[in-house]
Amino acid sequence: MRRPTEVDDPLARRREIALLTRDVHAAREGGVVRLVRGEPGSGKTTLVEHVAAVSGRRVVRARAAPGESALPFAVAADLLLPLRPSFGALPAVQREALEVSLSLRPGSAGSPLTVCTAALGALAAAAERSPLLVLVDDFPWADAASRRLLLFVAHRLAPERLALLLTGRDEVPDDPDTAGLPTLDLGPLPRDEARGLARSVAPHAHEGAVEDLVDRAQGNPLALVETARELAGTAGSPSPGLHRTWDAALDAVPAGTAESLAVLALGRDTGRAALEPVLADLGLAITDLAPAVARRLVVVGKDEIVLRHGLLRTAILARTALDRRAAILERLAAHTDEHLAVWYTAGATTGVDDALADRLAEAARRARDRAAPLDAAHAWTRAAGLTSDTTVRTRRLLQAAVDAQLGGRNDLARARCEEGLRLTPPPELAADLELVRTRCLMWLGRPRAAVAGAVRASDAVMAHDPGRAVALRAEAALPCALTGDVRRMVALAHEVRDVASGATGAVPPGVSTLVGYAEALAGRLAAARSALDEATWVLPPADPRRDGHAVATHALALHFAERPRRARELVDQVVDTARTAGAPVLLAFALLVRAETESAAGQWAEACADASEGAAWAEEFDQVASRALAALVLARIDAARGDSASCRRRVDGALAAAGPQGFDSITVYAAAALGADALARGEAETAVAHLDTARTLCDDHGMANPVVVPFVADLVEAHVHVGDRDGAAEALDWIDSRSDAGLAVAVGAAARGQLAEHPDEAEAAFALAYTRLDPLDRPFEHARTLLAHAATRRRWRRAVPARPLLLEAHTRFTALGARPWAERARVELAATGHRTAPDPATGGDGLTPQEFQVARFVSEGRNNVETAAALFVSRKTVEAHLTRVYRKLGVRSRKELVAALRARGTA
Repeated sequence: MRRPTEVDDPLARRREIALLTRDVHAAREGGVVRLVRGEPGSGKTTLVEHVAAVSGRRVVRARAAPGESALPFAVAADLLLPLRPSFGALPAVQREALEVSLSLRPGSAGSPLTVCTAALGALAAAAERSPLLVLVDDFPWADAASRRLLLFVAHRLAPERLALLLTGRDEVPDDPDTAGLPTLDLGPLPRDEARGLARSVAPHAHEGAVEDLVDRAQGNPLALVETARELAGTAGSPSPGLHRTWDAALDAVPAGTAESLAVLALGRDTGRAALEPVLADLGLAITDLAPAVARRLVVVGKDEIVLRHGLLRTAILARTALDRRAAILERLAAHTDEHLAVWYTAGATTGVDDALADRLAEAARRARDRAAPLDAAHAWTRAAGLTSDTTVRTRRLLQAAVDAQLGGRNDLARARCEEGLRLTPPPELAADLELVRTRCLMWLGRPRAAVAGAVRASDAVMAHDPGRAVALRAEAALPCALTGDVRRMVALAHEVRDVASGATGAVPPGVSTLVGYAEALAGRLAAARSALDEATWVLPPADPRRDGHAVATHALALHFAERPRRARELVDQVVDTARTAGAPVLLAFALLVRAETESAAGQWAEACADASEGAAWAEEFDQVASRALAALVLARIDAARGDSASCRRRVDGALAAAGPQGFDSITVYAAAALGADALARGEAETAVAHLDTARTLCDDHGMANPVVVPFVADLVEAHVHVGDRDGAAEALDWIDSRSDAGLAVAVGAAARGQLAEHPDEAEAAFALAYTRLDPLDRPFEHARTLLAHAATRRRWRRAVPARPLLLEAHTRFTALGARPWAERARVELAATGHRTAPDPATGGDGLTPQEFQVARFVSEGRNNVETAAALFVSRKTVEAHLTRVYRKLGVRSRKELVAALRARGTA
């Protein structure tokens, strides 16, 4: 049924109607979203309903209510079930997830993001048949799962023929994610419109009364209409205000009507068929609402009876005694399905009730299976409050914390953990709570507190449960990498290994990974490789979330340990499995790891695409550290490509995001990126300042591996360029003392070649550098070495032998897109007497990271639906990107696209 509107006259908001109508019509060319906000009675519902009526579009609508907030996907179901024929256009994994979440089939929906992507695909498919308008009234009151789904859709509407209008209330806090949505704030009505609206309701009132009414209403349309109706009926002065009008009306209704209104206020189903048996049990009938209808407190439709205004609910319940509320909730529970009955009964219950708590725990499990973790967390929390046994209550608080964290609410998860810890649970349960709390503190920007709490809990449980102690210490070690305390990370990792091997005689793969990761950061590559070789990972395809993060960490450790091929194989597996299984929560970190490997291998377009997508997922899941590190991978590539403005913008963004969180290791990467940028611009003194800072920070943090923060070649070269041979020699000594990494040896050898006092000595040093670089597959470092070698030969007046080195360096830099370095090689070539044309200043094909990612998937043989599923976007989004890719690359078919990408070394 069409919801009764707040204001009956749609002409009161002419400017806003014109604006929204224009938005909706514009959605024929691309998606439009608008959040309409205003105080109670400002006319939001009337406004969007009027726009819908004149839009000429197919309309699907839903109305959120506070009483429905405990039902997962209640609002989403109202929107999506009428579009069920469009579900057939979805990939199988998405269709199954969506149908499970909407209770259309049994099973587990898996990732909440898979459900969101499926919903976007279903809406997009329906909009392809005819333009679609989606209305959601009172959006802030929607259930958590529906809010997340709708916000996901709202941020990805650009290519769809879809308009989304949400209304929000000023008195209800909005989801923070709505801050980025285009918003239309409904202020007070202009005086001429307010006067016209009042005159339309009370046409015979004298002018002074109308003006007084307009003054009192202060531009609120509902207050204006309600008081104008009284003015029209009494020919006297309007009442002082809307709330006093309602108070007077509620005072005047009979007791039976007041109780019937309380049924409306407490009930979650306002259909006649649902209301009549409840009223009958209470000795009431629908006719008891007649006085409320007469006083305009409720509106009666064909199948539904609703309160005229949402704020009436608060006023009615304030007048209803607690015992009467409990009686009404009991009768509501008796006449509804199990899903609602448990919440009605919980609302009527005080104290403990273990049977009811068990029913709520089952509701939490169902919500979890439907990919509604925040709704599950709410159910677990209420179940805990009704549980008599302290240990069981604590376990339920732990489950609430786990689901809250899965739903992205680390603050809520931390609160549940601390509530459970205050109950002084057994050490094992306290350890499990502390483990979740540690992760929450990490993401909430308190990594040092996370480490301290985990170590303290580990100590408490070590004597009688070493397994949990190991898990806690391992959890404590990982934040150390981000706080920059590598020495403590190494110590904790070895403690974990000693305890694990002593308890079981075998070292779990996660522990071997942790030790290898820590040793790689510390620059001891032989020890790192030995530990990493002990671990064997098999990623479960059905649920990659279980071990996916650990496998990606193992791949990163392999990359740092200079095992690039195995690192790439593993991280590819994580990324591919996460896409196939619909688990994008893994992609933020896994794509960052893959971008690191691609950047080192000179696959900069691929690295940019993966880092950009990873940063977007990190934003989605509030993974601050992953987002900052992805930005710094991109900043390094920007520096090498000569895009100084973008490099500095990314560094500033990374520092702003991660700095307040205590992620001190970010400062090392930032200083290194800024030094690389300055060196590429030819500002050697600035480069020295940044790179010396990076060196000092590495010493402070115990980071000794040049693969982790690849700036050592820049460090030597910057000192050479400013003529500081002593500083360059000191930097060389620092490199020699840091690590047994092949890259360190290669960079050190190239540095010795530049500082050599004799040509033969220089040649021998560069020969060693090439020997150590060849197996590492680092084309940028190889080209840098060629350029340095050529410059050294020219210093010894050997211009002709320098020429082939410069030609090869120029070719390599050009292929990479390293424009400032290619230009430097061209200038050096000119100095040897070899003339070449200046390099073009173009930026390559101009594909955005998103376009490149689509092109990459299509070139692998995926169709548009498969590509959309892998990237968690709609098919229309893929088509829009692909159209732009074809235009930019000058191709007309998938076959030509593959050829174009092969030509640039990508496909």
